[in-house]
Amino acid sequence: MQQERIAISPATSVKLVIGLFLTALGLLWTIDNLDLAETGAILDYWPGVLIVIGLLKLGDRSARVFSIVMIVAGCLLLLRTTGLLRIGLGDLWPLFLIGAGVVLVLQAMGVRGPSMTEGSTVWGVLSTQRMIVGGRPFASGRAFAFMGTATVNLTEAELGPGPAVLDVFALMGGIEIYVPDGWHVRTEAIPFMAGIETNTRSKIGSKELLVRGFVMMAGVEIKDVTARNA
Repeated sequence: MQQERIAISPATSVKLVIGLFLTALGLLWTIDNLDLAETGAILDYWPGVLIVIGLLKLGDRSARVFSIVMIVAGCLLLLRTTGLLRIGLGDLWPLFLIGAGVVLVLQAMGVRGPSMTEGSTVWGVLSTQRMIVGGRPFASGRAFAFMGTATVNLTEAELGPGPAVLDVFALMGGIEIYVPDGWHVRTEAIPFMAGIETNTRSKIGSKELLVRGFVMMAGVEIKDVTARNA
């Protein structure tokens, strides 16, 4: 008799890790608040969950950049919370000014971010990037926002027989996604101290857009043409 195997997708694995992390975090805080035990030393290792998420998504080629960002951020935060990194994160805030200055200089020299082509990446880093996809089939893409805004306009895009996939990553920024009326939008993006709002009117059997990724201290808003013009 053959045993049936249950396949767990990377998205499900990430949700499982975050669910277990939140459960453990609440349990440790409760124990600490009730003075049953000292859990501060354990809580210092919370950035490890970011490293685990990055490792789980590392095998997905479409989320490779997201995985590296999560691993690097987790390592830096872990070094900071455990005291191995003595430099405070607040001491590094001038680096954001340097990044903003570089972006402005490049824009003044006529250098622009990449357009949203098939399977490409749109960066809204310390700036606002607006990309329009239309007149051709759209199957996949990626949108990143870090202290900026990335707007993806799919109102004139065409979809094939299968669902299209848009990978998103937002950290202290925002991503706006506009889709045609009737598209069914399915969100598997994971919010952490963030918000994801979907305001669309989908139809049964309509074309589907899958939005997946990670949103931290940021927001993702998905609208159709009707909601956009409202």
